[in-house]
Amino acid sequence: MNDEKLIPEQEENNRRVDSIAKLNGLASIQSFGYFTSCRLFLQVREFVTTVLRSKMNEDIHADEHIYRLRVFGSYRLDVHLPGADMDTLIVVVRQIDRKDMFTHLFRILQGCPGVSKLVKVEETRVPIIKFEMDGFEFDLAMVILPYSAIPDNFDITDDSHLRNMDTQSVTSLNGARVTDTIQKVVPNMKTLKFAIRTLKLWAKRRGVYKNVYGFLGGIAIEIMAARVAQMFPQALPSKLVQFFFSTYAQWRWPQPVGLTEIQPDSHDLGFNVWGCPPTDVGDRRHLMPVITPCYPAQNATANVSRSTLKVIQEEFQRGNQLTKEIEKGQASWTALFEAADPFKPYSHFLQIAIQATSKEDFDAWKGYTDASVRHVVTGVERWSEAYIERAHPLQRSFARPRSAAPAGEEDTLGQNWYVGLRFDTERMKRDKQKSPCLRMPVKEFKERQLSWQRCRDGMTLTVTVIKGAGSLPEWVLHPDEGGDEERIDEQYDKAGVPLEQVAN
Repeated sequence: MNDEKLIPEQEENNRRVDSIAKLNGLASIQSFGYFTSCRLFLQVREFVTTVLRSKMNEDIHADEHIYRLRVFGSYRLDVHLPGADMDTLIVVVRQIDRKDMFTHLFRILQGCPGVSKLVKVEETRVPIIKFEMDGFEFDLAMVILPYSAIPDNFDITDDSHLRNMDTQSVTSLNGARVTDTIQKVVPNMKTLKFAIRTLKLWAKRRGVYKNVYGFLGGIAIEIMAARVAQMFPQALPSKLVQFFFSTYAQWRWPQPVGLTEIQPDSHDLGFNVWGCPPTDVGDRRHLMPVITPCYPAQNATANVSRSTLKVIQEEFQRGNQLTKEIEKGQASWTALFEAADPFKPYSHFLQIAIQATSKEDFDAWKGYTDASVRHVVTGVERWSEAYIERAHPLQRSFARPRSAAPAGEEDTLGQNWYVGLRFDTERMKRDKQKSPCLRMPVKEFKERQLSWQRCRDGMTLTVTVIKGAGSLPEWVLHPDEGGDEERIDEQYDKAGVPLEQVAN
């Protein structure tokens, strides 16, 4: 795996620590994941101190009893790929509220050298500030504890700390709680780490890695792989990968995948828990439930649609077949990681194009649209007259070059997304329809987007149907090097080492 560059080099790891130090201020990181002393802390400490002094009219010195900064997710589990983003969490006392984060802290980060691509993502279950520092992307969330001071023995996996906590704090904290719980319930984390890195590369290469589009997110892959590791605790990484595909190729969805028994309640907190009661209509609509292992249990794959489930299942089947052939010496690992051609399977595409006149508006508009693509997918799936057999959102979006901007609008910024369409021609024949009609779901999607409260003049959106991949823009079919996904995969491709070594 070192040869294949699946594991970040030490120089990258050192730069990550330096970046977090810039965020957190002091110089050391405790082994259990808190940054009590570290350039991110400087910004967070300034934020906490400024807010508390303005609210309490006292000379407050922020310390670990007032706030803590923590990483979670793939970096915390040590399963991150080179160039991966950093999931980061601020834990603060009740005197600070979420509005403070999106005003005071946002302004502080705007003035911080080395910080760029700042975007507020407020209208979501887990509100975050997204930004880039020293070449690394950060997703920064905040948890507000119901305490005036953080206890010395504060343990995030203790359910009692959730009492009197707001829902957004509970969902924000859940990511860190899931990370810690996985480490507790898996017998051999060292072996699992290698398997997870391998599976994340597979998912990225095959175009099934993006939770917000209805595919697999990092936490879903981690939970699914951890379940296989529980089932086969003595398996080597290559066997875990094989067992992963053999298990999920025959999994009877929507039977849920989980690591622990679901708790209907804890400490009489009364939070909504997935599958409780079993008759809950919303939960029963979930097609591929992968359940988080701590209270309150939630579905990490709630965005999976009918179409994306089909794509994922096909990739499980493909992976299962190839790993069997690899074991017999009839194939190499190279085949498993062969990049999928997202355009080849489809003759029609839904093109979603946005435009904005300022960088600030564009970043916000892009972020909101990126999080909304799944709505047009489910919209066309549900609309009977669309005759959709499959609506497959491509794993990435495409930045429009300035040379492709409309005449007179060269100073605007644009971004495109694509959904591959496959129509149910047999049903169309039975209904004696010559062509599908997508007008209504497209109209509803456009109305939803343009009614966004932060939508301003100059922020536009168009949705059109493109017939044939050859009709797509040249800059989509052959995008410039350096996009987010390309940058990550490029590091693997430049290794020049056989991929057979990746999972051994």
